[in-house]
Amino acid sequence: MSDVLLEVNNLKKYFPIRSGVFQQTVGHVKAVDGISFKLKRGETIGLVGESGCGKSTVGRSIVRLHDITEGTIRFKGTDVHALPRNKLRKLRPKMQLVFQDPIAHSIHGFELEKPSGKRSWITVSVERVKFGKEFVRS
Repeated sequence: MSDVLLEVNNLKKYFPIRSGVFQQTVGHVKAVDGISFKLKRGETIGLVGESGCGKSTVGRSIVRLHDITEGTIRFKGTDVHALPRNKLRKLRPKMQLVFQDPIAHSIHGFELEKPSGKRSWITVSVERVKFGKEFVRS
């Protein structure tokens, strides 16, 4: 049995932009545009980014609260988006997402310093929890 618990490949989620009396699609908002990652048993993953960058959309797509535009999502080897609703209902209790706003819900005893210069909230937060700088991509 593979130790990969969750595998996301080339996930894309586009929301239609509609206009006019007949609400025709005139374009798309690319909420998620090609994210891929693997999560092995015992690992935890955090999606970090600015407001509106697609973090929640990725999470909602994983548990199939959103239909995806393109890509694959496999949980324990099962293609989540190919499951019929009755099997999806049985699978969902085995998946968990935790949405958190680290600024609004700061951990007791931690005070986040305000970033200065080119340092972002992400950089400050990663340094505060003593992760290495290799965890921050520019």
